[in-house]
Amino acid sequence: MSESTKESIRYFQWVKGEVPGKVVEWAGKMEVIEGKPSMVFTDGSYSYEELLNDYILEVASPNEWDLILIPEPAKAATSPPTSLSYGGNPEADVIVAAPPPGWKPTPRKEAPAQERTEPERVSPIFKLLSDSKKSKMKIQIELEVEVPGTDLMKVLSESYEDGEEQVLSYIAQNIEAGDIRHQVSKQIWQQAFKANKKRKTNETA
Repeated sequence: MSESTKESIRYFQWVKGEVPGKVVEWAGKMEVIEGKPSMVFTDGSYSYEELLNDYILEVASPNEWDLILIPEPAKAATSPPTSLSYGGNPEADVIVAAPPPGWKPTPRKEAPAQERTEPERVSPIFKLLSDSKKSKMKIQIELEVEVPGTDLMKVLSESYEDGEEQVLSYIAQNIEAGDIRHQVSKQIWQQAFKANKKRKTNETA
């Protein structure tokens, strides 16, 4: 091979396809194969030009230090069988194959909570109150809530199409349900004793 021919030789390495890692020489020969422009290599093989820089890449030389490292496909790890003793009797040892890679044991189903715990004990006070006759009572409560300035809320509600809904939503999410329940319970307690005290006063009079 003449020096000029050597200088015109270019090297390419397959990184995908059927022969990943293979290095081929290309002297510049192009042909149309199956209707596609193709690079024809010196060993007679070829590659569609459209596969360049994807399936096949140019390298500086066929030397190992210039080649692209192609990772080998991962192989399934195999483990030797495990010997288990049955009942402490060496003669009854059994060979159990190790589980395949990625195998996970099926979680054991536990009994529902109500089957594993003792029946919940109901307070006698709760039971008496629950079984008693109920009546409706109107109450008024006062809550101390941190809210943004009224001017800001007004401007925002008027500046956006759904401004009022968003402002109300913001205020609502900053009100603790526990505070409301506590205030309602407190008002019921106070009104119940006021009504009882008033009735006793009338009876005395």
